[in-house]
Amino acid sequence: MYLKMLSCDAYAGSKLSGTVDFISVKADDSKNFLVKIKVNNSASNIIRAGMFGKAYFKSKLPINALMVSRNAIAGSTKNPQIYVIENGKAVLRNVTLGQILENEIEVIGGLTEGELVANSGLVNLANGINVAQASK
Repeated sequence: MYLKMLSCDAYAGSKLSGTVDFISVKADDSKNFLVKIKVNNSASNIIRAGMFGKAYFKSKLPINALMVSRNAIAGSTKNPQIYVIENGKAVLRNVTLGQILENEIEVIGGLTEGELVANSGLVNLANGINVAQASK
């Protein structure tokens, strides 16, 4: 994995350079890894302690992952569940999550590729309730 782009929230559209200095070996309870990046700040001196920014990474290898919308997660990321539509009924299923990437979450267990997942109206769903698929 390498650093693709770095930006600072205080300076919209800013593009900075830097190198990854540290990646923790263990994720926290939210499945996030601490990453420390050394920012090349010597020329502009615009970055100050406490500023927020974004780092975009790109893998050197293609990643084949099963992703769902964040909206599809019922409950929390600590005890994640997903409603899968089977034979016209909502079936609540426990899942295991992997990486969280902006509006999508990797599902590494409990879901198979091609299964239909509910990603809206979850507040109105219950296990075993009849559902109709929304038209596209």
